[in-house]
Amino acid sequence: MIQDNTAWLDTEGKLFFVENFPEPAFVFNTSEVGVAEAISHEAGHNPGLSHDGVINGASYYSGYGSGATGWAPIMGVGYCKQLVQWSQGEYANANNTQDDIQIIQNNGALLIADDHGNDQANSTVLGNTTDGTTVTLNGAGLIERRADIDFFHFVSGKGNVSLTINPVPFSPNLDILVELYDANGLLISISNPVDGLSASINETALPAGEYFISVYGAGKGDPLGISYTDYASLGLYSISGSVPDPGVLQSPVAVAVATATLPLSGSAPFTLYLFGNESHDPDGYIQSYEWDFGDIGTDTIVINMSQPPAINQYPTSENYVSGTVTGSYTNTLADDGVTEYIRELETGGRPSKRYSYLEHVWKIPVQSGNSVALFINAWQSGTVDNDSFVFAYSTDGTEEQLTLMH
Repeated sequence: MIQDNTAWLDTEGKLFFVENFPEPAFVFNTSEVGVAEAISHEAGHNPGLSHDGVINGASYYSGYGSGATGWAPIMGVGYCKQLVQWSQGEYANANNTQDDIQIIQNNGALLIADDHGNDQANSTVLGNTTDGTTVTLNGAGLIERRADIDFFHFVSGKGNVSLTINPVPFSPNLDILVELYDANGLLISISNPVDGLSASINETALPAGEYFISVYGAGKGDPLGISYTDYASLGLYSISGSVPDPGVLQSPVAVAVATATLPLSGSAPFTLYLFGNESHDPDGYIQSYEWDFGDIGTDTIVINMSQPPAINQYPTSENYVSGTVTGSYTNTLADDGVTEYIRELETGGRPSKRYSYLEHVWKIPVQSGNSVALFINAWQSGTVDNDSFVFAYSTDGTEEQLTLMH
């Protein structure tokens, strides 16, 4: 029940039964932001969520930071912060490590089904209208879970591409990261402003052709500092933008090359190899090939397609396991001298029994079935105790060691 009449509520703007969940929750508030935060908080109690506070401190944690990325947990008190999310107690001195999202699901509130495909092959076309010169683009979606990626595509003429992706205007839960790809899957640009929740793409003089954007929920560095992870970076978003009208694009030029093992005559079956990798598109790139031989006989044709082009993939999020981190995964996306530093931690106790340790995880989205080559540049400072670090990768929770560096 929601009401703006404050005559019969407590000083915190709510009234509810606490003896036996679930119970009706009553929310009283006179502001849009206030009522949104109060509804989320009180609704969280019904599936079993407790208050988020601080060890030996406040029972209701009020968060940290300021501006658009000032953060607080929903089950704390978030009226004074612009980004208020579900939590699993990742902030410093948290007294509650409940996995809010999992507990809500366990008690009957399931996640909404995915609304857009997670790769280029299953992307959604952006809505579009044209005045003959400029195409206006629009779209919308929902990041409903931590691993969700929403892909969209559009066609542009040669020129400037401008896109803006915004979360909802009041009490958003979503910090947006967006990437722009060409038709071959090559990454063109990334946007995830450090102190903002919206993201934008502004590229000039791009060639005509088809393009793709991906939308993620992002975090902001180490949650033990003035930051948060992508754990609950979820919610609705809208897409708006403009591109040059592509007009009448030129058709791709198909080039088929045939080779065979000499001699070119002999007993059936006869093996002929066809290649289409010399085909090209004057307006952009060829994304795929399709062969149609137009025959209805029993001929056997072996087609040897060329290896598809490599797709550069980069980390889109990270998990802080142990160690002191300076910077974030976004510092690893380019070889520009800006780096991310991770410093080991040391146990207490007798000096002879002490040991140091660190662990950090970067997440890179890779389409299932693809071959992957990992390229890592890392440096280790001098050590007096013969420490070393190991890189490993995993797709299913089982680690495979890559290399050992000293």
